Amino acid sequence: MPADFRGLLRTLIEGDVDFVLVGGYSAVLHGSTQMTRDVDVVCSLDAISGTKLVEALKGIHPTHRMVPDPRPLVVSDFGSDGLQNLYLKTDLGILDCLGEVRGVGDLAACKARSEKMTIGDIEFQILDILSLIEAKIAMGRPRDLVTAKELETIVAQRNRTRPSS
Repeated sequence: MPADFRGLLRTLIEGDVDFVLVGGYSAVLHGSTQMTRDVDVVCSLDAISGTKLVEALKGIHPTHRMVPDPRPLVVSDFGSDGLQNLYLKTDLGILDCLGEVRGVGDLAACKARSEKMTIGDIEFQILDILSLIEAKIAMGRPRDLVTAKELETIVAQRNRTRPSS
């Protein structure tokens, strides 16, 4: 089942979680036709940010989805062992919280290479299209390379249709 994209974004925003939208939904918002079923964000996964994330998501019942025995997300998941990524299933769909984006970097690097986007009454940061292309190429999976090619075509088309200054 596809994620409730707006519901997940709204939950993160209302919970004051600092994040940048990356991955498939960001590609779609930049014009890609590729399908995705999960919402990918880059965010800090330290103890302080983790506590905020747990509090923000508690109403949508997050559970770990990439472990043999799926269990609820709890504050103690964010210990000193340096959690890299968090793969969750929620009442609103799948949410992947990444500590960094390959080819771009951590939350600070992604924020520096992001732009604001508004959908309805929801305003959020999204990785810019050129950085997203870099990330997709760095991931190197066949579906990411297809998306990168498509995004490159979109950029080229936009550059052709812009009036000269």
